[in-house]
Amino acid sequence: NKDVKHVEIEGYTIIGRRDRRDGRKCGGVALFGLSNREESMTLVKDSESSERLWILIHSDLRPYLVGAWYRPPFLGEMETIKSLRTEWEELSQEAVVTILVGDMNIHHKKWLRRSDGNTAEGEELYKFCKEAGWQQLVIEATREKYLLDLVITDVEDAKHKVLPKITDHECVLVYFDLPV
Repeated sequence: NKDVKHVEIEGYTIIGRRDRRDGRKCGGVALFGLSNREESMTLVKDSESSERLWILIHSDLRPYLVGAWYRPPFLGEMETIKSLRTEWEELSQEAVVTILVGDMNIHHKKWLRRSDGNTAEGEELYKFCKEAGWQQLVIEATREKYLLDLVITDVEDAKHKVLPKITDHECVLVYFDLPV
């Protein structure tokens, strides 16, 4: 919401925020990190073509690439998936693993089960995830009876929890151990 100037979550610092640029007064994405670890996180990309942010979390291993993405619910819209692939190919060179979270608004019954059929954009994202070696963790519905809010990653021990809803979506918390 463009009227929200500052968001605070106790114990966390905002690492990156991207408000909608299409004139609507709602939405956007933000990435928060633990306040006592913020020096380990760097905003590396604010997507020019999508409502997506990328940060690197610098670990004792190598950097972890973390992204937050809102994909509009437009049937046949493929450009944001194509730009996801391009951004990830560029940014993942520095990272050992990737975690991508967000409201991706896709349907793919075979992959997500809680979907309203299959769509071309659902198939495209599914194909890309398989090629990248990512798994999708969330199995619960996150908006009404549908699974729209995804956690896509190649972190083997990443876990998630679906939390109570804010407005019309349940929140999804992702957590993983990372030595920093």
